[in-house]
Amino acid sequence: MANYKDDLKLLDRVAVGAMESGDCEGTQQGVGVRDSKLAGLGVRISQYTEWNGRAIMKIFVAALEDANYHRESGVVEGWLAGEPVVRGGAV
Repeated sequence: MANYKDDLKLLDRVAVGAMESGDCEGTQQGVGVRDSKLAGLGVRISQYTEWNGRAIMKIFVAALEDANYHRESGVVEGWLAGEPVVRGGAV
């Protein structure tokens, strides 16, 4: 049974693998290694969900909730429920 730290190491390998494969080209220009890893993880999440925007947003909601960003999570849940997206507004 994997533990939290093992899972983090696995996610790091997934992110680095995406970077090294070139799948992130165009998403990481002018950013640091950490941001490049985040882009790599994002690309793999997109591929994992088969480019399903709703599934990606559900993953985003779970991540926001885990990080105690409840207000922001509610905004994304509103998008999932079909509420209009307000561009340029404060969250």
